[in-house]
Amino acid sequence: AKDEDVDYMVKLLEYNDDDDDDVVDDPARAFVKYAAAPTSSGKTASALVGFLASAEKYKEETSFTHYLYLAFANNNRTIFELRKMSRLSQDVDVAEKQGAAFALECLRKRLLDTTPGEKKIDLDVDPPPRSETRDALKKLLDDHFPEDARILVHLDEHRDMCNDPDMKKQSAAFRQGFMETIADVERVTVLATYTAMPGEIPSTSSSGTCRYPVPVPPLDLDQVIAEVEELRWPTNVTE
Repeated sequence: AKDEDVDYMVKLLEYNDDDDDDVVDDPARAFVKYAAAPTSSGKTASALVGFLASAEKYKEETSFTHYLYLAFANNNRTIFELRKMSRLSQDVDVAEKQGAAFALECLRKRLLDTTPGEKKIDLDVDPPPRSETRDALKKLLDDHFPEDARILVHLDEHRDMCNDPDMKKQSAAFRQGFMETIADVERVTVLATYTAMPGEIPSTSSSGTCRYPVPVPPLDLDQVIAEVEELRWPTNVTE
């Protein structure tokens, strides 16, 4: 990708500036930022590229210092899964709180269990209020990261964390509770990647937590051709 495309992605991940028409600013709101693109388009890898550009290139107060990757499908090493979908509540409000509780347990396992493989987590059938879960999540991060840490939490294949076709509203509420609870924690930025946007999160016109798009930097063909010898035009061809 071209440097300017990566820089623009980093700008959207890091900053809120209402002097810029391209960036939303509202200190009272949290954002679930997302990159939606087709399969094999580089959206998953671009999240790490954006983090590294922020952490290594800029090194400013707004730069990210830590990266947490949570995959819910299509990852050979570690996938976070619900153990029993049958425990998903029919009540959308409870399902939303279940999603928040699942977020806390996913991050707990991410930080405390570094062994590769499936991470199966039980659904909490009697979850606490989201505010209580958010406070517990904040304490978990405070216990593991320095005070000045700025954490990028990458939720890859976010739709697959809970996608029961027979309980679409409850599944959407679950995912909303998951993403919004993490996004509500100070010093944390959520980036969700999938082939579709997280429609369960309201748009930027919402007064609460809302979604905001981050473009995937396009492939720089000139750079590819320059670095892959087989793609270059031969220079010694004679008629």
